[in-house]
Amino acid sequence: MKTRCKDKNGDYIYEGDILHVEEYPGKYVGGSLDFEGLVTIEDGKAMVIYLDIGESESYPISMFPKEGREIYPEKWRYNYWRSLYLGGKPPAELWKTELYRQHFDTKEKEKSR
Repeated sequence: MKTRCKDKNGDYIYEGDILHVEEYPGKYVGGSLDFEGLVTIEDGKAMVIYLDIGESESYPISMFPKEGREIYPEKWRYNYWRSLYLGGKPPAELWKTELYRQHFDTKEKEKSR
């Protein structure tokens, strides 16, 4: 599912994208948010979720300025999911563009039934 948000390159952000977000792009501000996360839709809002082993926290994408959002390319998505799978090979529907967009779109359709 496409969100209304765009990244710093002007590309639309989709559910399932891996997004690098910075609260203050290009500046060091102690305690500010700067992480890679999974884009999801929660209660109709586009959110980015920080995932770590046994931990997750979600934030609205809109709280990060457009210049502080970058969609990960396919190779980086693969490495992101590989780290969450503790070095194992992640399923292709999580990191291959044409597959993960279908995967998350199908999940949304099933949810609405």
